[in-house]
Amino acid sequence: MEPGWKKTRGAELISRWPKYFTHFSTSPSEFYQSVEAALAKHEIPGLEVSRVIWKEGSFLSADREYLRIGRRRLVYDICAAPFGRDFFFSAWLVMLRPTLTIFHLIGMATTAFFFYFFVAQYWGVAKGGSALIGALLLIWVFVRAGGFRGPVEVEEFLLGLTLFGGIWNVFKRGISYFEYDTALMFQASVHSSVLEVIDALTDAKSLPRMSDSERKPINRDFFRR
Repeated sequence: MEPGWKKTRGAELISRWPKYFTHFSTSPSEFYQSVEAALAKHEIPGLEVSRVIWKEGSFLSADREYLRIGRRRLVYDICAAPFGRDFFFSAWLVMLRPTLTIFHLIGMATTAFFFYFFVAQYWGVAKGGSALIGALLLIWVFVRAGGFRGPVEVEEFLLGLTLFGGIWNVFKRGISYFEYDTALMFQASVHSSVLEVIDALTDAKSLPRMSDSERKPINRDFFRR
């Protein structure tokens, strides 16, 4: 089972959610399976579901198994674990750092190929290079201005064509409004599945349901200065 930190190193925290129950117990494995079943009803495209291990503290400490729900750059880690006679649930939503994808690299290779084997050969290095830079700048402006509305993979390829687009994506680009809104929609779907399963467990034990304030994730304020 993969360590949880491997993929999320340097990720941006979006929200967290903790809930502690006294004199309560359930099977973490069965809870995770129930969350997966509840989440399947939302039919979210591109989901990746797995189990990962997080350490309780240092690398010598005990392991904790988490349910990981991923979609593109979003990762939602869910934990269910006993604490003596009590039990706690927690959830952490993070956004992974942008990386150079295979589509960026294909775009860069395509530009290099056309420059060396076509543009420079027939137009010369100076004239051909100027024409190529102009064309790539037009592609850059077109994509960054929102003129492209298609698959993410195609956009990454187009940015890769500009050579510096993919690198700018990794080191300079922040989280956009759309990405933050998408993260919150993703959170709402996954979190509602978690709450649905916990409600079923508390109902079965004739325990009171969580209050509205206990149900709300704690979102990070990205716009606080």
